[in-house]
Amino acid sequence: MEYDKKWQYYNNGIAMYNLDYLREIDFSNIAIKYIKENRDKVYWMDQDAENALLHEKMLSLPITYNFQTHFLTTLHWNTYSKDFQNEILATAKEPVIIHYCGPLKPWQYTYYLMPFASLWHKVRKSSLWRKHTIRKPRIKYIKHLLKRVLKRSALLNIRNKEYIEESLQFS
Repeated sequence: MEYDKKWQYYNNGIAMYNLDYLREIDFSNIAIKYIKENRDKVYWMDQDAENALLHEKMLSLPITYNFQTHFLTTLHWNTYSKDFQNEILATAKEPVIIHYCGPLKPWQYTYYLMPFASLWHKVRKSSLWRKHTIRKPRIKYIKHLLKRVLKRSALLNIRNKEYIEESLQFS
């Protein structure tokens, strides 16, 4: 987004907004203009525009309020600082809000190899959505899961085995 790296890139899966301020600066029109003028840079339209235009105004919530499941499955574990790794490990025990990042979600299929998926299904069974039918996985999906399982097994060499076992108990 071409701003100083000292400013973080914020994932707005979980976000709180000062709507009065955004209306005051006419943020909707500013963001639309930015997106139109930077189509080659923008991937996540709303999120990228917010980061590019508001990065100096944003504050981070603790990751427990936006615990992204890719924190537990990514192969980029070694790119995280030690402090952030420790924060992930501590938060994985009891996140407040779980953010299912990526294209596959536990509500799309009955069987899903993702941290916290079984917790999601348990909560769904006690919700208004309990009678909603979850699709059975297709071959393409099963192939995708196999790739994820193979990648996850590679992580055992990167991360502490106890941590993997601990994080998978939530699955």
